[in-house]
Amino acid sequence: MEQELKITIGGEAGQGIETIGYSLLKKLEGLQREAEPLIIYGEENPDLLFLGWESTQGVLQEVVDILNSQDKRAGLVHPNQVWPLANNLYSLLASAKKVVAIENNATGQLCRLVAQETGTIIEQKILKYDGWPFTPEYILERL
Repeated sequence: MEQELKITIGGEAGQGIETIGYSLLKKLEGLQREAEPLIIYGEENPDLLFLGWESTQGVLQEVVDILNSQDKRAGLVHPNQVWPLANNLYSLLASAKKVVAIENNATGQLCRLVAQETGTIIEQKILKYDGWPFTPEYILERL
């Protein structure tokens, strides 16, 4: 004979859970206020915006400089930390005509986090996971 197990959280226990939830939300708000600012490089409201993190910053700045010297409006947004995401990341991504993510991993981890947190799906990703760093040529060939 099967028994149905019902768990009800109410009374003092329910209030405790609500208090914990409120406390966690307040901590998250504090983390967002204290978040490291994004590194923003290149053109404002670019036609092509690169999103990178960790070791991609230097090579992406080179790529942005190359493209801008060819009269293409390129920019870079590079989070100093990935959690919590900076509050202005969504508006920066939305301001670009096209966003390309550059990541040193096989699954597009930052892209997945951005999609989860902002609803922005980054269609083009250049992923590299062979242990070697990106080069400007490698990125430019794949645009």
